[in-house]
Amino acid sequence: MQHLEIFDELAELFNKNGYKLFLVGGSVRDYLLGKEFFDYDFVSDALPSEMRSFLPEANYRFEKYGCVKLKYKNIKCDITTLREEESYIDSRHPDHIKFTTSLEKDFVRRDFTINALYLDKDYNVIDYCHGQDDLKNKIIRFIGDPVKRINEDPLRILRAFRFKEKLGFEIDENSLDAILKNYHLINKLNPQKINEEMRKMKNYLLKNYFFSIIIIMSSVQMEALDFRYLLLEYYKKLRLSENEVMVILMIDHLLEQKNTLITPDLLSLKMNISSKELDKILVNLLERDLIVYDMGKKVKVSLKSLHKKLYETFQVALSKEQESLVSEKKAAYLKNIYEVFEKQLNRTLSPLEFSMIGEWVNDGFDDETIIRALNEALSKGKKTIRSVDRILVQYKAKEDMEKTGMSNVKEVWDDDMESLLEVAKAKW
Repeated sequence: MQHLEIFDELAELFNKNGYKLFLVGGSVRDYLLGKEFFDYDFVSDALPSEMRSFLPEANYRFEKYGCVKLKYKNIKCDITTLREEESYIDSRHPDHIKFTTSLEKDFVRRDFTINALYLDKDYNVIDYCHGQDDLKNKIIRFIGDPVKRINEDPLRILRAFRFKEKLGFEIDENSLDAILKNYHLINKLNPQKINEEMRKMKNYLLKNYFFSIIIIMSSVQMEALDFRYLLLEYYKKLRLSENEVMVILMIDHLLEQKNTLITPDLLSLKMNISSKELDKILVNLLERDLIVYDMGKKVKVSLKSLHKKLYETFQVALSKEQESLVSEKKAAYLKNIYEVFEKQLNRTLSPLEFSMIGEWVNDGFDDETIIRALNEALSKGKKTIRSVDRILVQYKAKEDMEKTGMSNVKEVWDDDMESLLEVAKAKW
């Protein structure tokens, strides 16, 4: 393995002072993937108070949490004392921290298996949760119980999707199921934290189907989505000129500075645009309800209506993206089934048969089940689509019986009724 100079030097320094230092988390993940990284995450059995003697230049502001920040050779390094965490008071921060010298106790507080790998000073990988396997198989998996991990910190939902897109990995089935059932926990987070994560994700926003659904369904979406990102992404759809965009961005900036009375003269002082031109721009934005002047006790400018229009545009774009994605996936799905049927039946399918296969997919049958029904029909010497359909009906009836004890399929219900009537007619 290629050695990392900063790790080697710091590990040696800790070792000389009687402590151990391990590279951890995303640093190890990216190192093993052969990706370049610029920030180093370390853990150590040394307490911050013990590090002071040989790292006096470090920042000890978060010492009580066991976190030490160090700029070493102009590179950012985070060094955290090995620790255990108990109950999260606000779905974000642990209620109690207990320092430890055990890597095995430290790893369970982490989010994903691929982020819970440790590298010792001899470059041995220490792995308690099959993280190397998941790294090799390109899987993102929560450590232990995914629901518990999400309840500890719902921000992990967004991190899962960011890593998925950043690394090109897939989220494992149990983890994804837990995310989709607990996405509402995002509402417990500070919108600023969500916004930070969204900024890191902004290049992926329209690429991820499940992530898009979560953002749409979450009640914090207006605060979570970065206004400037949406404005620059969709200003042409709202028929805004570049000058109008610049004026809106300046207004947004002034509002952030708590300056609510915004006039053409004030904007003119801040921008290289004449008051006369600014007056025209503001009138145009007002007429289109993209900015609003609140004429209460104090005149205030608001961009809320523009926020709403941008968000609505974003939702439309997501819907189109999702429809396209679903359509493409379904087309590929059906193509595979058509090919298997034509090969097994040794003939071209009719339009009616194509239509029936499409109905099966719409009814929720996956390709494996449909092909299994085809093979069962063929094993009985039956080569018609109708025969496959009857077998699928039986599968559905069996599934209904297992779930509820009663079949929801009319054909099987009719058979059950006939049997019941025969019993009723019999002599006692």
